[in-house]
Amino acid sequence: ANGTVALRFPVMTAATVAQRMLGDTHVSDEAVVDVVSELVNIIGGSAKAQFTSTPAILMGLPTVIRGSAYRVEHKPA
Repeated sequence: ANGTVALRFPVMTAATVAQRMLGDTHVSDEAVVDVVSELVNIIGGSAKAQFTSTPAILMGLPTVIRGSAYRVEHKPA
């Protein structure tokens, strides 16, 4: 199976989530990217666990895109 897991956060939301997850009021941009990547892993892994397809669903590493001028596309194989 092929697919895409995509999350979109306003910058302030991503920073607040990172602050709460890390228990710190000051987090670097790199820490925010790491937290968003981990959230994608958590959500993607949870979704993957719901499928019992053969062959197994494979997941790649998260990609974080910053900015507002982007488009997410997934072209099926």
